[in-house]
Formats: sequence, C-alpha cells, structure tokens
Amino acid sequence: MTVLQAISIINRRAKTLTKLFGAHSEIFEKFSTELTNYEMFTNKKGVLQLRKNAANRSMYRQLTAFAKRIQKTPYAVLKRKADKYRKMFENDEFFDGVVGDDSGKFANIDVYNKWLADCVDYFDSCYNIASLENADNIYSRADFLFDNRNEYISAWNNLYKQGAFSEYEKQYNTEQFEQEYTIDEETGEAIPKNNFYRGL
Repeated sequence: MTVLQAISIINRRAKTLTKLFGAHSEIFEKFSTELTNYEMFTNKKGVLQLRKNAANRSMYRQLTAFAKRIQKTPYAVLKRKADKYRKMFENDEFFDGVVGDDSGKFANIDVYNKWLADCVDYFDSCYNIASLENADNIYSRADFLFDNRNEYISAWNNLYKQGAFSEYEKQYNTEQFEQEYTIDEETGEAIPKNNFYRGL
C-alpha cells in the first residue's frame, strides 16, 4: 500500500462515517481525533479530509497502519452499527434529563470524552464498560449497553464515581491547566497565558 492509497482509504472512511453517523457523533469525533495528527482540510461538503501533501506523505508508516486498521471493519458492519446508533437517538428525552436530576447526563462529560478517545468505536466503549464492571458475560452486557443509552450513561457514571476514570480526569485537568498557564521555571509560579480564550 502506498501512502497516497492510505490517504485515499482514510478519506473515504471519513466520508462514510460522516454519512452514516454524522459529523458530530461520538464515533466520528473519535475517528477525527486521529486525523488531527495530520494536515487536514474541509471539503465542499464539510467533510474532514487529509491533504495529499509532502508533510502527510512523510508520515507513511503511521498512515498505512491507520488505513490497514480501519479496513478491518467492513462497510456492512459500520452500516449495522449506524442503524442501531440512529435508533438510540430516535428518542432524545435522555439528553434533557429531568429537572433536578442527573439522569441521562454524564457525571463529567469532559472526562468521558477523554476516555472515549481511547476506545476504538462506540461498541468498544460498551465492551470496556462491561469489562470494568466485571460482567459475567461481557459481550452480552456490551450489546445491552449498545442498545440502551440510558443504561450506558448510568453504568459509566457508576464507574466514574468509583474512581475508574481517575487517570483520565488527571490527564484532562493537566491539559486544561497547561492550556491556560505557563510555569515560570525559576519561581514555579503559574502565569496565565495571554492568548488563552476560554471556550474557543
């Protein structure tokens, strides 16, 4: 596989995931975090794509490994997952939650997103939750979580409260601190960065 073939495979997968799951889905966001390692652009249809430039071509090994990995998941599998994914969001009530209640909301969405970025895809996140729960039948539990968004969120929240994601929380807090402050090497003082704008 040449590096240009690898880039083409990755770009096709970006288009496929955008079409099947949406550009703002957790699954596409996980995929797009890998794209940020390379030079990208947004095409006329608003889909992220890798540039076929010298900078990206120089990363031949990483790109071919990336392309080979995503080829292992055929379109038919993605389509089945997308159909399940859409069914989960047919009823959006859990997004709003109940007034004065945390149901349907992640206990810490930033830590959740940090953890999710380490998962291969949404089903893998379900599998990882089931593993952390020490479920008797991990695959069966993962399937159940995949089909039940409220249970998925509840299970993640329970694990979060037990400290299962403390390392991700530390990583997130450290990254946020480093984005906002520079440490003076002589005094050790944390100095706010002038070019940091919260929310951008």
